[in-house]
Order: sequence, then structure tokens, then C-alpha cells
Amino acid sequence: TSTNLVFTAGGSTTNNLQITLNNDSTAEGTETVRFTLTQAEGCRVSGPDVHTLFIRDDDGFTIASANLVSGTVTVNDSTAYDDPGQRLLKALLPDVVAIQEWVVTNSYAEFVADNFGADYYYYVENESGQYAMPNGIISRWPIVASNEWADSNVGSRDFVHAEIDLPGTKNLNLVSVHFRADDTNATIREAEARELTNYIATAGFDAGDYLAIAGDLNLSNRTEAALTVLTSLVSD
Repeated sequence: TSTNLVFTAGGSTTNNLQITLNNDSTAEGTETVRFTLTQAEGCRVSGPDVHTLFIRDDDGFTIASANLVSGTVTVNDSTAYDDPGQRLLKALLPDVVAIQEWVVTNSYAEFVADNFGADYYYYVENESGQYAMPNGIISRWPIVASNEWADSNVGSRDFVHAEIDLPGTKNLNLVSVHFRADDTNATIREAEARELTNYIATAGFDAGDYLAIAGDLNLSNRTEAALTVLTSLVSD
């Protein structure tokens, strides 16, 4: 519901709004409360006139997949994450992110702190050189193990895995992937999917933990063999 807080000349410059949560058992995404400062008379608003409060649900967790590079800023000839992509991540505020083409103009620690918070964790694969487009994982919860598996079909990135210590008894094994692009490369994408599922099959994950494969699959359609291969291991 909407309500108003009124500030008057000569009156208090602070006010309080109490938000009452309906704490049900339904797993839901992040919800928002929006504050807008309007109708300023005899003064001007200094700074942002809109603020959004994010409210997390504690009955589940959210996973985002992000290949959101944009603009013209480049690092080692690869396009870096610019303001539009970063604003999307800030607005969604997911608990866990499988991120691709993760090229930044500052440090990765600064990128994570600026867009998620200093209490988030991250892992990025060790890809360097010209046209490097590394995959990574960002998490609200601690990353207790991480590694990369070689993608034999693409030279600019690998498959990235992280085990995340979720609250409770189950952990999450998340794999961040970026398959080969172009409609003519469906056979290569199938080979990537088979290579990835073979890695996972021999990784020795705890059968009681969660497994998610997320990223930029670059599929031309939903009948591609690569999707069939992946869904032999996980549900779509």
C-alpha cells in the first residue's frame, strides 16, 4: 500500500516509516519498497529523489545468469561491464550469479562490492590475454570450493564451478558456462555440453546437494542437441 511522509518548512528533517512483513512460507523473489521525494516547494532536492529498499525472502534463494556487457569501454580488447549491465544486477540483487564475459575496469572485489555488497563472495577463472572473456560466480554465501574445467572448443573461457555454502544442510554446486555462439556451431555446442556433463559426472559432488548449470548457452532453438545433453543431467 502507498502512504505519504510530509516534511514542512521549519519542521523535522527526519521521519519514520514502519514496514510490516507478511512472513509466509512461499519461496519468492526479492520484493521492493520505493521511496520518492516529490512536490518540493521553495527548495530543491539535493541528490537522488528516488530510493528503493530491497526485501529478501528467507524461504528460498535466487540465481541469475548474466552476460550483460555493454557500451564501448574495453579492457585488453574485450568489452567491459558498463553502467547499464551493472544497474540490472543492482536491481535484481540475486543471491547467486553465474556471470559471463566478466571484464571489469576496476578490480573484481570492487565490482562485487559496488554492485552487491562488501559481504558477497566471488570466483573468476584465470583467463588472460587478448580477447579474454572469463566466466565467474558471485555469491551471497561463502564459496567453499572452486575450480575451472577446460573448454576444448573455445579459447577465451572455460567452465567455472563453485560450491556454495547455503544456509542449512545442502550446498549448491553452480557451474557458469558460455557456449560457442553462431547458428552454424550447434555441433560445437553439443560437444561442449558433453564435455561439461562428463566433468560433472566425475567431480564427486555430494548427491544430496543442489546442482545448477547457468550461463549463456547461445542456443539457436530449444531442440538443439546441447540442451538435450544438459537435461540428461539437470531439469530445464
